[in-house]
Amino acid sequence: MTIGAATVTSNVPASHDLDPTPWVRRRESGGITRYHLDQAEARVHRSATGWEVHLATAPHRLSAALLSAIFCDHPDATTLHLRGDEPSALHAAGFISRLEAPTLCPRAGFFQLPWLWHAAGVHPPLPPLPGDETTHPPRPAQPLGTVYQRHDPVLGAQISFRVIEPDTDLPQFHAWMNQPRVAYYWEKAWSEAALHDYLLELAATAHTFGLIALMDGEPFGYFEPYWTLEDRLGPYYDAQPWDRGWHGLVGSRRHLGRTRTHAWARALFHYLFLDDPRTQRVVGEPRVDNSKLVKALMPLGCSVDFAFDFPHKRAWLMRCERRRFFAEGGL
Repeated sequence: MTIGAATVTSNVPASHDLDPTPWVRRRESGGITRYHLDQAEARVHRSATGWEVHLATAPHRLSAALLSAIFCDHPDATTLHLRGDEPSALHAAGFISRLEAPTLCPRAGFFQLPWLWHAAGVHPPLPPLPGDETTHPPRPAQPLGTVYQRHDPVLGAQISFRVIEPDTDLPQFHAWMNQPRVAYYWEKAWSEAALHDYLLELAATAHTFGLIALMDGEPFGYFEPYWTLEDRLGPYYDAQPWDRGWHGLVGSRRHLGRTRTHAWARALFHYLFLDDPRTQRVVGEPRVDNSKLVKALMPLGCSVDFAFDFPHKRAWLMRCERRRFFAEGGL
């Protein structure tokens, strides 16, 4: 699969079209760590000014995978100092915003680039529809297949999202929705036939869609991203045209717990911010008694704005701003 200006090459398994970071190899010697992925190579060492990275010229996506691996290995690194001939090529490809001496690659900016993790890159800008200020912007078509994949360095697992298939995923979806702890929040402990109709209706809806979440290829949960302006949440706060919201569940009990919650939430918010660069805010509306989820999301840069009443529940309005997520979200 070709993304940007490069193709994943022979030593990256063909089944993993996204995020080649897990296949980056490392070798340490004399205070220098060498990173390799096919013909891409980087030498990294810590200097008085920060992390110095010497990049050899290679396909841009492979070089970006090396930078991803370096950031994952050094969570305290807020900026990498890039040297060598490759930074100018990365700048030309859009991976680096400007050239300096040395070229700086900030963590918060790097992880806002879609090319390693988001299947479709970014959506092209869509012209506004004619009309007054209340006109809703046109939404892109619903995606298909795998939309996001990233190696989570904290959990040491590959997290991905793919669009739910109403027929093939129905038995799993039905089993999850009929778990008592899931049904308490979702209120959809329905028959397979009723849930199948629900998924078909969802697939025909412009502002939302369903995703199966996988960890190392194993389905563990279900999420529904939505554009809040067209959703029932929109009237309850000052919804902006590109705000995204989400519903979610973890169906596999062995994937419960704060560490795994942090991992899938990091991935979900990352996907939603990458999906459209105009999205500056991701919001949620968990029930006020879902304190475990609320507390688990706070370290990712989320905040609680206020409580409000839906017809079916009392909820918190939770907010995650783009700038704060990429600064504090732990990517």
